[in-house]
Amino acid sequence: MRKPDLIVGVDFGMSETGVAFAGQSRALHDTHAYKKWNGRRAENSNKVPTWLIYNSRQSQDSAGNNTLAPQLWGFQCVSNQELEIEDEDEGVEDRDVDSRRWFKVLLDPKILGKMGTDAPGTHEDVKRWIKDFLQCIYEELVGYFERTTLLAPNTWASSKIEFIFSVPTTWENHTMIDDFKHLVKDAGFGEGGKDHTAVIGLTEASAAAVYTFRTWSEPQTKAAKNNCFIICDCGGGTSDISLLRVVEASDKKMALKELLPVKGIPVGSTNIDDDFRDYVHNGLHLGDQCIANRCMYKRAAKKMSESQKFQVYKCTFGEPKHTEFTSFSYQESRIDLRHGEMATIFDRWINQIISLLNDQVGQLHGKDKQRKISYLILSGGLGTNEYLHQRLQTWQESNRSRFPAIRNLRILKSDEPQLAVAKGLVMDRIETYEHRQSFLLSQCCRSNYGIICSREYNKQKHKGLPVWKSEFDGKSYVSGQIDWIVKKGCAISNNDPILHKFFRYFECDKPVTSLKWYDEVVKTDLAIPPDRMTDGVQNVCKIPVEFSQKDIESFAGLSKDKWWSRGKKKYFRVDYDAKIFFGPADISIEIWQNGRNYSESRPIEVEFEPMPLTHSEREPVAMP
Repeated sequence: MRKPDLIVGVDFGMSETGVAFAGQSRALHDTHAYKKWNGRRAENSNKVPTWLIYNSRQSQDSAGNNTLAPQLWGFQCVSNQELEIEDEDEGVEDRDVDSRRWFKVLLDPKILGKMGTDAPGTHEDVKRWIKDFLQCIYEELVGYFERTTLLAPNTWASSKIEFIFSVPTTWENHTMIDDFKHLVKDAGFGEGGKDHTAVIGLTEASAAAVYTFRTWSEPQTKAAKNNCFIICDCGGGTSDISLLRVVEASDKKMALKELLPVKGIPVGSTNIDDDFRDYVHNGLHLGDQCIANRCMYKRAAKKMSESQKFQVYKCTFGEPKHTEFTSFSYQESRIDLRHGEMATIFDRWINQIISLLNDQVGQLHGKDKQRKISYLILSGGLGTNEYLHQRLQTWQESNRSRFPAIRNLRILKSDEPQLAVAKGLVMDRIETYEHRQSFLLSQCCRSNYGIICSREYNKQKHKGLPVWKSEFDGKSYVSGQIDWIVKKGCAISNNDPILHKFFRYFECDKPVTSLKWYDEVVKTDLAIPPDRMTDGVQNVCKIPVEFSQKDIESFAGLSKDKWWSRGKKKYFRVDYDAKIFFGPADISIEIWQNGRNYSESRPIEVEFEPMPLTHSEREPVAMP
């Protein structure tokens, strides 16, 4: 197999986005971060702001639909904001600017729906912003690598290039991840050459774990073998926690296993921005009933929360240099923020992170009371904050008796917290090429997954359910039953698929040019998975199974025990296997029949379903 000329990891973030890369000849520790961002060429910036500015007049057609690309992106928006502040100081205001930030989490329809009339746009708007921003990233990378020697003597189009994207742990809806995959493709990733690919790799917490352990110094790594670690990746919009055990550690190879399913919550540094903005707005218009002034105060609160002064104050909060009061101003508006008031803002969100830690550590304690956790490693932008570190230190000290597992826990920060996810994606992919396996040997399944099937009717089990009679064997069946193939919390190998066997019948006397049907995957988080479709069971996707006329003709040469006769009709039974690969953040399928992979030449396009599906009694349904 030809190794890639370039591997690129993309950590698409709520407030900032990071990119890392490595060429074919580079070792793992030579994985580089992309730092020459447009608008900051002379500087080395680890990440680029996830920020777009459109011209609101020029970017709409007569119907009000957005049609044009963004006018500015990333650091160009930062420079524009600085100019905008100067213009406003001189009484000039540009009302044609349509600024879009912090839209990543809005890809989740639930979060967008909760915003109601405060939502900045529709779900289609959010998808367009994500696509536009990713397209800016793609064009930036194409321009850079085409001008460097890293791909020489190949060109961009002729090189083999792999793009790997992370997703937050909170994205448990497979339809949403599938939407993101299509947006990545629409932005150009994987489309620039016949050997270009773009895939979803690890969750953010898992990628941060890979980076942390792969860059750990050698003596400590050996000492850590068989010990447990918590990776807490706290970014702009989400905080993800992964609890892992080191199962192999050497100079050349390292392997990890999840002890619990990764878990995340929609908590990040942008929540602190929002609370500070509300604090400023409430403080400025307190006692002032003038509507015009309220609008002015709202704008002032927004500008103060986005100011460089506040962002630096937020990032460094908890360090000794801070005084009791800090003042913020915008034009004629001014407000004083007490240290304790800022701590209250932080505490609201840190308490949720601590609650998640209590839940995860408590689950581990319930499973294995002898298990010890050696380290808690913080990564992500919020993970660098000193006040968060202090609160977690207090949490550990006050819970030693409650959770003996954390009695000797050390809380550390990743050496490159902002780049841990992007670099971890690249490192894990290189590991797969070098050792034929991921750093993460196995993951804990986050839900129960099953296959919709029909079962032979049993009057005790299926009383009151609709029954249909099969024309193939004359037996009675009930539809909408579920064969659970993997249980929540079970370890799933990232290298080996879950195998599920199916069979179908088709009539031989009718001319058939092709066969196509769908098998359906469902999931539930219920403690006891039900036997059939009911409340609490969600449709995940439909698996298309298709055989051509040539395939059907080849079936005729198989053993005669595959043939059935019923009356004057003859039927043939087709047995096939579905190999389901549950990745850390994605699902892929292979269809096998008689030892042949039918997905090799025709990749299975899994159709993810956001809504429950109905079942036809006459539609062929997979038999258990």
